[in-house]
Amino acid sequence: MTLDGLVSEPGFLLARGPAALLPEIDTVVDPQARAAARAYRRAAAYLRDPPEEAAAALHLAAHRTGVEWLADRIGFRGGLAWSTLWIRGDEEDPHRTLATVHGVVESVWAAPDQVGAVSRAGHYGVWAIADGAPVVSGTFGRPGRFAGMATGGRHLIAQVTAGDGDGPDAIVLWEATPGSPTELDRIPAPRRVSSLHATAGVFVADALHWWTVDGDRLREQEPLVAPGHGRVVGAGADGDGRPIVVRANPVLGGDTIALVTAATTRLQPTDTRRLLDARTGTAGHIAGEDLVVTAGVRGGFRFYEQATGVERTDRVSRRNHHAASAVVHAGHLICGGADGVVRVWHPSTWTTTDAPETTTTDAVMSDPATSLSTPVAAACARLAGGRRVAVVGHDNGVVGVWELDEWGPPQQALHPDHAAVAVACVATPAGDTLAVTADLGGRVRVTEVDTGRVRHEWTTPPAEPLPGTGEMHPVGVTPQTDRPEPVRGLAVGDTDDGPIAVGVGDRGWLHRWHVTRGESLGALPLGGRGMAVACGRHDGRPVAVATTGQDLQIYDLVAPAAPTVDHRVLRDDTIWALTLADGIVAALDGSGRLHRWDLGTGEARGHPLSAHHSDARAIGHGRLPDGRPIVVTGGWDGKVLVWDLASGERLHRIPVEEPVRTVAVADNLAILVGFDRGIAAFRIETG
Repeated sequence: MTLDGLVSEPGFLLARGPAALLPEIDTVVDPQARAAARAYRRAAAYLRDPPEEAAAALHLAAHRTGVEWLADRIGFRGGLAWSTLWIRGDEEDPHRTLATVHGVVESVWAAPDQVGAVSRAGHYGVWAIADGAPVVSGTFGRPGRFAGMATGGRHLIAQVTAGDGDGPDAIVLWEATPGSPTELDRIPAPRRVSSLHATAGVFVADALHWWTVDGDRLREQEPLVAPGHGRVVGAGADGDGRPIVVRANPVLGGDTIALVTAATTRLQPTDTRRLLDARTGTAGHIAGEDLVVTAGVRGGFRFYEQATGVERTDRVSRRNHHAASAVVHAGHLICGGADGVVRVWHPSTWTTTDAPETTTTDAVMSDPATSLSTPVAAACARLAGGRRVAVVGHDNGVVGVWELDEWGPPQQALHPDHAAVAVACVATPAGDTLAVTADLGGRVRVTEVDTGRVRHEWTTPPAEPLPGTGEMHPVGVTPQTDRPEPVRGLAVGDTDDGPIAVGVGDRGWLHRWHVTRGESLGALPLGGRGMAVACGRHDGRPVAVATTGQDLQIYDLVAPAAPTVDHRVLRDDTIWALTLADGIVAALDGSGRLHRWDLGTGEARGHPLSAHHSDARAIGHGRLPDGRPIVVTGGWDGKVLVWDLASGERLHRIPVEEPVRTVAVADNLAILVGFDRGIAAFRIETG
């Protein structure tokens, strides 16, 4: 069988391996083979994972790139750690994922046949550009500001280290060696340094101070003098290999981009609004032209001629994943993402006459019942007849119902005008499935999921903020009496008297409502701003666990008068999300760490787990067929992680590659994931 025929078979794609297949796959010509190759390149960074994880990543990539027939074949073949039921959102222009590091990619650089990257979290790696084979990997063991380059056959990384007190920063030169870096040189910086970049054999700081590399030493050069006070967002080289610095300069006709070399060149401000969000930039020889490329925090690359600064509107990129760093190498644009993924694009295809192929994931839902604005809260439910759905609050104020068992548009919009930031679902003894939703306006609604009928609605009473909430009014000033308390967290617990909803608010109160009777059961002071709440059982009794950031307050759900237990569990961070299962509280802090505490004693279950490299506020729990409880977490690093709750072992990584806003777990281990401008359903496969 020819290669065109073989690449259409999942078994061949997964058995062949990227080292052997990636150099060959660009030669296929059959349309079906080319589609399969597009999905394979999209998953390339994950194909060296264990076989079940690699198969799952390829399954996800096939869905993302619209190659549904390949996704079906992979699913039928089986052997997946987890599967993609469906995914909807904006897919990027066709590209190849090369590698991943832990943390935002602070700097990416290239050698003749290798690519290196270092993350803000201090992890670095070097890979073969042809197939992503790892060459070097290591870690600094701490976060920092870094920039890397390849010179003289070595991969060098400069690091900014903070000075003592008011003293100057230092620039430390390291060689990227296996395991940990080797220090080569250390010199004082002329001032405080907020950013560092590398290009063409030099390191440059934000004040346009330059250092060249001479063997194992850094040599400071005369600072460049350039107009304006813009920030450096990247660096590259011109056609002759001379360094170019890319600056966002607010002086040159608004927030635009300036190119600064020994002889200053300015880009003309053609569209200051869209250039306003420039996050990174680079320069190099692309498709036969010397160009400058910038990328914004909202996605999308822009191209400019180096010689004139004129924007090339005939070369456009419609989508990219918020590149945090970039370099041009051999006609390719190589970017490091905020999600820790290193990607390779070939911009020669980005022209207005040769637009990238679109995929089924590009569709944007428009009517209120099928809105695809960013999900911010979700909960799973099982309806009469066994149908599984997720109730999802979107940031455009729509609460919708999404199918979990099979792909389809949302069944209905429960509320077109309720900007829910918290959602919980419960099945009543009568067999009804109810959704409880709450918003920052203090509105709490109980809705029948099947019919969309609103059963009850409450508004939190105006409440004077309590000490510790940051909203105390000055002495003698009367607080506003017409402002309901915003509800941040919401949970529902079952009691012998029926389901009770519990909400925590910004002004430091814990509220309770009877879900089926529609009664408000009053409020209790938390002693600080309510951050999150969960319901479960403790010593056989239904309880609510609330937090104001550093504590775990346990309340009897039926007749609370004060917290029965108040554990102080954190000192150096803040709890943003928590869940409760089998007497263990699992929580995420502002650094993305996963904590586990015993509900009764407040004692930690092992050390905090390094889960996400940045903010993470999405958490849920479920149960495997053998009874083991699991926790699912999602973070702004674009990852969904599945954990064994008792042991703390990480079971799965799902690379969503967009900031994850919410997760919810169904009773059949389907996972609803809401991310920036998109939504997906996955399922843990258990054999």
